[in-house]
Amino acid sequence: MKTLNSDEAICQTEDELLNAINSKKHFKISARKLNIIFKKIKGNEARLLSVALHNNSTLTELYFTNNSIGEMGTKYIASALPHNTTLNVLFLSNNSIGDIGAKFIAAALHMNTSLNEIYLGSNSIKKAGANYLANALLTNSTLTKLYLANNAIKPNGTKFITNVLQVNSIVTKVYLSNNSIGVKGARYLSTILQTNSTVTELDLSYNNILDTGIKFLSTALQTNTNLQILNLYDNSIGDIGAKSLANALQTNSTLTQLDLSNNTIKDEGARLIANSLQTNTALTELDLSSNPFGDIGSNAVSNSLQTNNTLTVLSLPETLSRKTIKFIELNWNKRGFLNLSQIANKKK
Repeated sequence: MKTLNSDEAICQTEDELLNAINSKKHFKISARKLNIIFKKIKGNEARLLSVALHNNSTLTELYFTNNSIGEMGTKYIASALPHNTTLNVLFLSNNSIGDIGAKFIAAALHMNTSLNEIYLGSNSIKKAGANYLANALLTNSTLTKLYLANNAIKPNGTKFITNVLQVNSIVTKVYLSNNSIGVKGARYLSTILQTNSTVTELDLSYNNILDTGIKFLSTALQTNTNLQILNLYDNSIGDIGAKSLANALQTNSTLTQLDLSNNTIKDEGARLIANSLQTNTALTELDLSSNPFGDIGSNAVSNSLQTNNTLTVLSLPETLSRKTIKFIELNWNKRGFLNLSQIANKKK
């Protein structure tokens, strides 16, 4: 740590920055990337970091997760963002910022011109916080990735975000995992797939969307031409939902990765998805692991590999019989792709 004068230092590493904060000294940052994780930095201590960020011209990535900055610390960090022009990636997950902290961040995003990615997961952000952030997306022209996983925005908070994304043309990746959005939230999100032309990745895992919610999303997927990655892990999707998705896969030509793991799809649902794979020419990765279908459904998926030429990554339930695994591997290997050793190994 170089010293400019008795009161100010230049910090190049995480340890140097923490020493400066603990010494309550003003400092400048010369690093391009910093990881300040699990350091128990409180709100008042974040003020020193805010001062350093204000006119910083080197730092591009700041990982500031799992601290204790709360609303006050978030206010300090946010106050630097309208002035900072180099920070591209900001991780503030698990900092207990709440709706008030989200309001401070949103106000900064209205004026910030450099942030591309912001991570606000596990921060107890609810409907009001989602509304503040959504309004910021109306004016912000640089943010491409919005990470709000493990909060509590629920259907109404989801509605605020989807309303804005219908007109926003900058955001490309949206992560809303574990937000209790439910069927109603899925219905709101389906409007993104119908009207937004820039979102390419959508994470809706662990949201209790159910078959009814999947029906709304699937209908929109039939005409969507930009979404490439969709995560629907753990949403209590059964055979009815699988049927809706299968219908979408027959016409959708852009979705390349689909995660349906840890749902309740049985043999009939797997068969319907397998039928769609015979005509689908876009999907390259499909995860059906941890679903309660067996050899019948898996064999149907395997048979689809005889006509499908695009799927390169496939995950199936771990409870398949040895005979079924061999049959699937035979069809898989005929296509010249990776084998299914991950499944075979689990049966040994």
